[in-house]
Amino acid sequence: MNTIKPLFISLLFIVSIGNNHAEDKSDTKLLGGKYQLNFDAEINYNIIKNDQDSDPIQSLKGSYLRLTGRPSRMIKAVILLKIENLLDKHKLEFNANADLEDFIDWLEHAYVVFELNPGNKVRALTIGKSAMPFSSRRTHRPLYEESELYSLQNIEEVFGVFIDLDEELLAYFDQIQLSSFAADKKSFHLDSASVKVKKYILDNWMIQFSHAEIKPFKEKKVKERRSSLGFIGFSEDGDLVAWIEGLIMNNSQEYAKSDYAVSIGFSKKILKGTDIVLEYMRLDNELSEYLIGAKVALTKNWLLGLQVGHKIKTGAKNAPYAGLTLTRGFESDAYPPLNEDWIFKNPAPSSFENPDEEQIFNDYNDRDISSFNSTPQVD
Repeated sequence: MNTIKPLFISLLFIVSIGNNHAEDKSDTKLLGGKYQLNFDAEINYNIIKNDQDSDPIQSLKGSYLRLTGRPSRMIKAVILLKIENLLDKHKLEFNANADLEDFIDWLEHAYVVFELNPGNKVRALTIGKSAMPFSSRRTHRPLYEESELYSLQNIEEVFGVFIDLDEELLAYFDQIQLSSFAADKKSFHLDSASVKVKKYILDNWMIQFSHAEIKPFKEKKVKERRSSLGFIGFSEDGDLVAWIEGLIMNNSQEYAKSDYAVSIGFSKKILKGTDIVLEYMRLDNELSEYLIGAKVALTKNWLLGLQVGHKIKTGAKNAPYAGLTLTRGFESDAYPPLNEDWIFKNPAPSSFENPDEEQIFNDYNDRDISSFNSTPQVD
């Protein structure tokens, strides 16, 4: 506990220097203005206390440093370092004995996106180490990476290729994403696949379906299958967002006893810059969880999250817990600030009064406006 606080402060200082440099637009465009280079970051200090551990558990989960380059209008390259992987897990200090294998773990994302001209059947092609399209990944809980569903809803840090199909080609759907990826995070062999389909229904609702076939790379010889069906809705003013998602698993490598999982919840803006979150989650034959949380946007780039929950574990002692997360975001030309509306600001921006449907319905694959929505957002 005496180590992570100075480390958190040091990271804030280092990233602040880089962020101030990136905010100068003349410094982010090189080679005669044809090449754009942007830097952004997010530092999360998390602390959780439960009955099972005598001392609070601290971490920097969700913290990242990202470099985004655009050699042309149609090409974007992204490198994202996962800060928690830079640390010695036992001491929460920088890992001084890191080798090449550790460096690969630090790279959460390293990919290139080819954004094609309108009218092409393929709208975008992504190649590299990234998150593959699967699940709506909708949750507004402040400590989102602490959820047992996180690993089931996310297929990330794997090498793969995925494409976005053009809307005009789809006819009955608003988006289809197809991917092929390596199940083993240390492999480049494309042995697994996923598909994700999105369709807007009515004015304020979206339905999403996805399926993944994942080849085993450990001792199991049977392929893992996951399917997800989710609904997301929001109020006209955008202050209320509700969601429900169900997952069906077969031969899960992490939760072998579970056949399904479900998550249901809503987020409501109650005061300026303040949201409350209620969520229920059940993982078959493992646990159920009830939680209430609050997110308070203190300033444009400071966010405070509070979460209290109760986990009912199968065959084990129930586990109430309480957690806190403090986030500092660093925006750049390519990525907006952490919060759209915050307490110490007047008046509120028009984008919050008249929410953009695409923004509210956005599903996540990258860390673009991560903590305000509590999950990484796709480009």
